[in-house]
Amino acid sequence: MRIPDKPSRNSGNRTPHDPLLKELEGFEELGMKRETFQLARRILQQPKVTAKRFQGVVSALLTNEDKLKRWRKRVEENYSRMSQRDQHRVRFWMLSFYHSTRDYQAARRFIPKRFNSPYGLVELGFAWDIWSALGDEKSMELHFEAMVAGAESADHAFTRGMLLANLGDYCLLKTRWEMAAGCYREIPVESANAHQAVLGPLLALAGNFLSECSERRQALEDFQHHHDPDLSSGLAMDVSAQNRKLGLEVRTLETGLRRLLGRKRLKSIGL
Repeated sequence: MRIPDKPSRNSGNRTPHDPLLKELEGFEELGMKRETFQLARRILQQPKVTAKRFQGVVSALLTNEDKLKRWRKRVEENYSRMSQRDQHRVRFWMLSFYHSTRDYQAARRFIPKRFNSPYGLVELGFAWDIWSALGDEKSMELHFEAMVAGAESADHAFTRGMLLANLGDYCLLKTRWEMAAGCYREIPVESANAHQAVLGPLLALAGNFLSECSERRQALEDFQHHHDPDLSSGLAMDVSAQNRKLGLEVRTLETGLRRLLGRKRLKSIGL
């Protein structure tokens, strides 16, 4: 996972004055993964790793490594040896590492109290994933408006796409169909959220359709109750038969869509 660059007013997480980090960055730019991992391992084996080097190594791993869990012990050991000040400096990278390995309980410890750092919106997106996975609805509701504002203000495609996808998924689960579809449609094509951008609006439409089916069945019951025809007349019997046929048509449409979606899809849209 590639983390968006920091705003230009802040210095990057690496420094060209450190020869090891400069070499690590060079390997990355050339796509030399084996050399990148070898150097990363050598840096983490040092008795004491600076915050700058730790950030550089974790950033390289997040970008290039597909099996992050095998690095967990080395990352945790180096973090534990850092001073409290340096641990604070690398908090974002620990959050990113645990989020990427989907260890949400561990990642939760690194969620900031305020999302006002240079990586604040990315942290908010990661925090939302963590709250969602752990079922922390209270935190999600508390930060819902911040997510909306963040999605509107994010200028990086990765961050904007992540926030919009998260919002869409949440609104879908809460049966806020129109807002869910709107979030999904705004996902930028440059982001990595093609799944939500393509399927999201369709699922929102399906959810809205199923909800409407339920409402129309209730409307049919209201019509039947209101008119309550005298079944002794031929006209009343015709109306009753038409209503039964109409109810069957609605149920057929609803059942067909439910079968097409399947239980997993239905659960994802709160139905």
